[in-house]
Amino acid sequence: MGPSFVIEKLEFQRGEVWQVRYFKGLVTFLVGHSGAGKSTALEALLYPLGLTTATIMPEVAACAQIRLTFRVAGTRWQATRSPANAKARVSLKNLDDDTEHSLPVKSTKAGEVTAGAFVQDLLGLPRAARGTTRLELDTYYNTVLALRQHTIAFAFLGGGKDEERILALEAILGLWNPDLAGLEKNAAETTSRFTKAKAELASYKKLRDRGSVADPDRLRSDLEQKQREHTAAAEAWQRADAALKAAIGEHGRLVALHKEADADRRKVGKKATAAHEKLHGTTAEHAQAEGALGELLEPPTEGCSRCGQALPEREPGRCRQCGQLCPDAADQRERKIAAAREEE
Repeated sequence: MGPSFVIEKLEFQRGEVWQVRYFKGLVTFLVGHSGAGKSTALEALLYPLGLTTATIMPEVAACAQIRLTFRVAGTRWQATRSPANAKARVSLKNLDDDTEHSLPVKSTKAGEVTAGAFVQDLLGLPRAARGTTRLELDTYYNTVLALRQHTIAFAFLGGGKDEERILALEAILGLWNPDLAGLEKNAAETTSRFTKAKAELASYKKLRDRGSVADPDRLRSDLEQKQREHTAAAEAWQRADAALKAAIGEHGRLVALHKEADADRRKVGKKATAAHEKLHGTTAEHAQAEGALGELLEPPTEGCSRCGQALPEREPGRCRQCGQLCPDAADQRERKIAAAREEE
């Protein structure tokens, strides 16, 4: 049997007012007509311990806080819980050494200890397990600690989980042995594996008897051939992957070279355009100089400035229009020809 559990008092807050109820002696059964509040009273007493499957009667839910003071093996504890909080936590305070534990009602991460698990260990209630059935504080509450009328009618008179009830009673009576439970678990797992292997063997025998299963040597040979093909395909894939990576690297290098060459082409194109424009201008100047030189070498026929008729030929040094001596005319013409040739 586990350590003694004695309730000293129950406190509950309604609005801003705290109400206190003291307990003397041990209450074994709580009886009364339907609707008298038996389940509500039990729930109010045990709800601060971290239960999760209680109905939460309206009277309990209306309390801002519920606090239970109790003794376990002579040590005084105080449990405080707020029913209205969706992410409720229970404050479990050791009144003898003034240590306090704030624990969640429901675990949100692996390995986190809940208030119910803490109280379960405190009361010496083992966390027994058999197959998929596991005992938690709620299991003990609904099976042994508080037999509410719907629990009796459902679980003990034609419903509920027999495995859960039997395991809880075994744990309470000290009949549950963890070593034996481990052996039972190993036996159940071994039986399951044996049953599965037996079914697979029977299925194989049926296929073999029908001729659906090929010769084992041939199957082994086919497997080895497939393994060799797989190895060859894997090696080919590795070579192709290496070639692809090399091609990607070469492609990147060629792209860089193309960008560099395109930039050089643009620069050279600008220089070629400027040179072409310069050549065009020089060609025009050369043509103009050739025209001027031609006129000097073969001057056009001049006409009279008054009548427009062609002027007669004159002796060198004379003006073709008036016939008078013009000693610098030849020198001026030679100087113009020399300047025109220099420009050309």
